[in-house]
Amino acid sequence: LFITSLFSRDTTKRNIINNTILDGNSLTNAFLFNSQGNGWNDSVIVIGLRIQNYVQMINSPSGLSYLKIQDCDLNNNGSTNNGFINFTNGITELIHNVFNSNSGNINLSYWSNQNQIQIRRNSFQNHTINSNNMMMGASGMINIACCGSSKTILENNLFYNSAGSSTGYVININNPSS
Repeated sequence: LFITSLFSRDTTKRNIINNTILDGNSLTNAFLFNSQGNGWNDSVIVIGLRIQNYVQMINSPSGLSYLKIQDCDLNNNGSTNNGFINFTNGITELIHNVFNSNSGNINLSYWSNQNQIQIRRNSFQNHTINSNNMMMGASGMINIACCGSSKTILENNLFYNSAGSSTGYVININNPSS
């Protein structure tokens, strides 16, 4: 599944992102994805959208093995009781996004040697970290649980003004591989 705006055709016009809005004013999930028995091979790629006001954006969708969110503005998502992104099934790429005024945790994990988590060139601003952690051992704004021998890549990210009742860590890596 490929969800995008015209930004994917002309990346010089970032204002297109502000004009292509997914607003979850009273919804629970932004991307409710359930591929009934497709063998964990489905992908969701989201590019160039403004995603706002969702209590929970992604909550461990069944059947999804690849999630990529790139060049998006994610504003005012989450709640103090839930992780606003919970993806524990496969490869995750968060690239060149602006996370602004969100609350809750981002919980990611992988359970295979081939699956990788990449968090590159993002800006995390004005984030509230909750105290109700969704993942065992989780106490950070971004919680990563690892197994296998693949690498988690955290590169050129900006974290600014994170606060809340559980500010333990900005990034918490649980069970890292050697």
